[in-house]
Amino acid sequence: MKSVLDQWIKEKHGISDREGIVRWQTEKVKAMFAYICEKSPFYRKRFKDCESPRDLESFSKLPFLSDEDLRRDGLKMLCVSQGEIERVVTLQTSGTAGRPKRLYFTGEDLELTVDFFCHGMGQIVAPGEKTAVFLPSSAEDSVGKLLLKGLKRRKVIGYGPGPVEDPQASLQLLLREHIHAFVGTPLQALALAEHAKAEHVSLNLKNILVSTDYLADSVRKRIEDGLECRVFNHFGMTETGLGGALECCCRKGMHIRENDLLMEVIDPSDGKAVPDGKEGELVLTTLTRKGMPLIRYRTGDRAVLDHSRCGCGSYLTRIVKTGGRIQGAVSDGKRSVDMAALDEVLFSIDGLLDYGVEYKRKEQRFLFHLVFLGETGGKIRLARQLLEEQFMKKDGVEFELTWETVESWNPQYKGKRYIRCR
Repeated sequence: MKSVLDQWIKEKHGISDREGIVRWQTEKVKAMFAYICEKSPFYRKRFKDCESPRDLESFSKLPFLSDEDLRRDGLKMLCVSQGEIERVVTLQTSGTAGRPKRLYFTGEDLELTVDFFCHGMGQIVAPGEKTAVFLPSSAEDSVGKLLLKGLKRRKVIGYGPGPVEDPQASLQLLLREHIHAFVGTPLQALALAEHAKAEHVSLNLKNILVSTDYLADSVRKRIEDGLECRVFNHFGMTETGLGGALECCCRKGMHIRENDLLMEVIDPSDGKAVPDGKEGELVLTTLTRKGMPLIRYRTGDRAVLDHSRCGCGSYLTRIVKTGGRIQGAVSDGKRSVDMAALDEVLFSIDGLLDYGVEYKRKEQRFLFHLVFLGETGGKIRLARQLLEEQFMKKDGVEFELTWETVESWNPQYKGKRYIRCR
């Protein structure tokens, strides 16, 4: 069965093959270039000496957009009046004078996201079934609210309790309402899986969709074992309009919503395109955004693309691997260590709910704090062994371990997970 996105794109645009999507994207980048040069003071100045792209190859020669551009000139990038903007998202980033990065969306832009959510959720839930959304849902047009709107449009019964804070309470909701699927972060789902195993709770779940953070293979396996259902991965960020790419039934990569987004992967050191299968930096272009289009925006995220036809029969390009932030890796001159690689290793340990990690640059020493549900037994010894074998021993990097056991989930990060450095 093809990705649900194939059917959506066919119904919406009449596109059913790779040649069709390439023609669509080519026409969209031409139209978008003309639109932004007419409407946006920033882009008019940025591209004043650039010719309109003839095709996707010539489009790939246009200059990149950076985080600093968004922080410094975000308002100048707008292609509509501020009165037409319905949602502003502020993202605090490290940069000049600590200025935040702001993204602006019109009602039409938000509708594109709701439409994607409505059809994309068809991968995990059917009309008439029930879905819990463990994502922020209190603010209007928050990711949870937009997802709930999409579910309602799909005739799915949606529950918006917000992020998991008390796993036992969340399990009771899933059990009491006979929920068929839920959406949350990988570690929220892992916490629910571990608590369900510990309390011998059997749920009615069929599928889970996880998003907003890296999904390690070890985490996916433990969630599926603990909740006895399938886990589907989704890639999205505020810059993509929250929705971005979604796994199909093959679960061999996330199909990109290529009717709305054009994604490239480049070598971060020289900006040149890398071939399929090679990791690089993900570059994003929004093809249908009206308020604040992004043209060749360097996301700072690691990714691997695959343009070949999927086993499900889909022609859509897949993100077959993500690896977190490029700047999130820590290097001591001998090797680089990043959160995604640590996740793969540490979350293979049963009972580990979360961990925090800090790197002391002067001492070249890592500090790990592990959080377990229940007794640790020989798990600390196993964690030490895995870290030594996979990262530390052969390069002479030192590390320390501390740990705690909890009766409920104790998240180590309020927002994005990263290696803290000092």
